[in-house]
Order: sequence, then C-alpha cells, then structure tokens
Amino acid sequence: RSKLENFYIPHYEMKKVATWIMQWIFHHRAPIMISWIILLITLWVCFALYQNQVTHGFYVLFAVLPLLGYSLYFLFVSVRGLTFIPLTTILLAVAPFTNQRLLWVITMTGTLITSYLIYYFSQALHLDDYFEGKHQRSIKLTRKWLMKYELPVIVIRSMLPFTPTDLICYIAGTLNISIRKMLLGILIWEWIICATYIRWIQSIFSRFVP
Repeated sequence: RSKLENFYIPHYEMKKVATWIMQWIFHHRAPIMISWIILLITLWVCFALYQNQVTHGFYVLFAVLPLLGYSLYFLFVSVRGLTFIPLTTILLAVAPFTNQRLLWVITMTGTLITSYLIYYFSQALHLDDYFEGKHQRSIKLTRKWLMKYELPVIVIRSMLPFTPTDLICYIAGTLNISIRKMLLGILIWEWIICATYIRWIQSIFSRFVP
C-alpha cells in the first residue's frame, strides 16, 4: 500500500492535484536550482554595488509588507526539499533582512513540512531512482542502524554535513518508521542549526550595514 494513501487531503481530486504539483517541482529541480543560484549571485552582487537600494527593497518586503514577504519565504522553504536546494543558501538570502525569531519559527515549520512531503511523496516522485543511485552506500549503512535505533540515528544522521537531511526522510519512509518519530528527530537537530545559522548570518551582515 502506498504511503500517499495515508497523506491527508480531504478530496481525491485535490490529492491528485497535490501529487502533480509535487512531481512537477521535483522533475524541474535542476532548472529551479540553477535559477536559484543565479538569483542568489545576482542578489549579492547588487548588494555589493547598490547596498542602500537592496537593503531598502528587502525592508519594504519584510517590514512594510510582512505578510507577503514571509508568505513567499514560507512557501519556498516548504517545498525546498523537492528541489534539493540547501536551506543555508535560502537563509543567506533573507536572514539579514528579517526578524530573527519569526524567521526561525517559519523556517522550522517549513522544514517539517518539506520533510513530511518527502516522507509521503517519495514513491510517487520515484525518489528511489535518485537517492539509491547517488547515495547507495550511505543508504545501506543508514538503513542497517535505523532498524535498530530509530530516533538517535535520525538525529545523528541529520547532523552530517555531506549528504542532504532530505535523505533521512526518504529512508524513514521506506522503512515505515513513524512520521512523528521522524519529524521529532529532524526537529531536535534542525532547531539548533537553524537558530545558529540565522544568528551568524545576521551578525556578519551587521558588520557591513550600519
């Protein structure tokens, strides 16, 4: 039985639409990733050349129009896992211009949502074709330990910097590990690292902007 059958959406047609959207995002992850890198580079080049204008633009987006700014950020972070865009690069783009606590709350919420989506949509998106070919040794070792020590392995595996956190969500889904246990394991580490990243980025940025 597919996990997607357990994914709660009240209407069958809405579930089909949600699946189609997830598939579209995943299959277009390469151009989305390239576009994001170009946008990020452009943003920081513009900031270096036109610091006051860029800072004012982000101030308008997140201070004058906070509902729009934070809603766009929340949407992006919530589907980030389907594109494999590193969360750090997104924080680099917005952390200097936002409220630290609010950004942390939205980031953590979006991280849990994207983990939830990968857990349930891994079969529909054929993530096995991607992960099993690219991280075969890591997956085999993680599965072995995950079957013995579920929560500790999820926490430790989320800490490793060389492979994506999204990978543990996929493995947990293939082993039918409780979604609550998987999300708790992700939360334990991610809340620490996200808070640290946001504080570091804002601290470094404040040295360049009076």
